Amino acid sequence: MNCHFKSVPFEQFCNQVYQETGVRTFYDDLWVSNLKVTLDFDNITAKQAVTLAVRNTKLEVSSWYNDLVVLPHEKLFTTLTIYHNAITSATVAASRKMT
Repeated sequence: MNCHFKSVPFEQFCNQVYQETGVRTFYDDLWVSNLKVTLDFDNITAKQAVTLAVRNTKLEVSSWYNDLVVLPHEKLFTTLTIYHNAITSATVAASRKMT
């Protein structure tokens, strides 16, 4: 997408991103109520655009299926390896006891 915005409210910016790309951005209004977006870039992805829009804030952008989620100070987990391995081991141990 091409991003040419000057002091646009974050909500309006996200609406435009959605109109151009079909990618929705989820966030809490309180976190972005005073955020104005100024960008001048061509040929960037929706995620790159939203990430640039929140730079210099304490907000982080994560992919969630085909959409984006903005959270303060953290990104969404991308894997649950340790949890998955613990559940798998516990399931295997439990099924061995049953047989």
